[in-house]
Amino acid sequence: MIKNSIVVKITILFIVAIICLGAFSYYFIREEINENILKDQLKYNQFLATINQLVRFGGNVDLIEKYLKELDLHQIQDAKTLEQFQNHLTQNLVY
Repeated sequence: MIKNSIVVKITILFIVAIICLGAFSYYFIREEINENILKDQLKYNQFLATINQLVRFGGNVDLIEKYLKELDLHQIQDAKTLEQFQNHLTQNLVY
């Protein structure tokens, strides 16, 4: 009877440890994803602010295209991809 009691306690302890490990992993991964999303948003906000400044202070299209190429950004050439992107943007606009 004592052997069964010890085995049950150890089994419950391992199950609780595995559940805690899973919960911690889930929390950590979720926080990492949120942090990456926040960093991306900050980067794109800075990017948009820079483009806005270039336009405001008389930057021509060539200057803006040069800046975008330096950031390794390229124009979307595929019409289907461009349409999907535009649909995604219009769906996510919130005023």
